[in-house]
Amino acid sequence: MSITKHMLATTKRPVRLLYANRDPKSVIFDAALAALAAEYPGRLAVRHHFDTDDGFLTTEAIAQFVAADLDADIYICGPGPFMDLVESTVQTLGVVPERIFIERFLVEQAEKTDALIDDEAAGAVDPRCPTR
Repeated sequence: MSITKHMLATTKRPVRLLYANRDPKSVIFDAALAALAAEYPGRLAVRHHFDTDDGFLTTEAIAQFVAADLDADIYICGPGPFMDLVESTVQTLGVVPERIFIERFLVEQAEKTDALIDDEAAGAVDPRCPTR
């Protein structure tokens, strides 16, 4: 969402968003995207993909979505397997790496372990159930 907002606010380029969700009820930015489309008429096109209706996103569906825009910048954000699928698909289609931008949220295992130790020391975590 932040990438879409940024591109609309700072460029004159059209923005096309392939928004994959489990089902229509799991779309968390539906109202915000409608508001952006109204604010930037003709510049934002959203294609929803629902796993419950269409199965998991496939390389074919991604290829169909980007086919006309292989020279565009591609911004990818989402769960790791989704991002890997989109990245490998657009690379296979010939999108050069310089046009692919990926937003990954990673936490190193050491940071997770340190946080868990800190929480246990503070009494926030039951040591019998460290994932609570």
